[in-house]
Amino acid sequence: MKYLKTIIFTIIIIAGILFGTSNQQPAAVKFFTYTTQEYPLYLILLSSFILGAAAASLHSLASRRDLKSRKKLAEKRLSELEKNK
Repeated sequence: MKYLKTIIFTIIIIAGILFGTSNQQPAAVKFFTYTTQEYPLYLILLSSFILGAAAASLHSLASRRDLKSRKKLAEKRLSELEKNK
């Protein structure tokens, strides 16, 4: 199992390197009237991936905090109901 993870990680790294070398053409990001400088396409895609992963991590963290507070509230309510039996 340990070797399988290493092999998969190596394949992903090689695929990323091949992707980067295959997408060297310049591209610019346009958002309404704002346009960035031209950067290699792989940098734009990589930065988009990283920003998306960071946003998903923040959302997951916020969801966990909300879930923990709901769990704590439910446990408190359950103990109150058990005391009133």
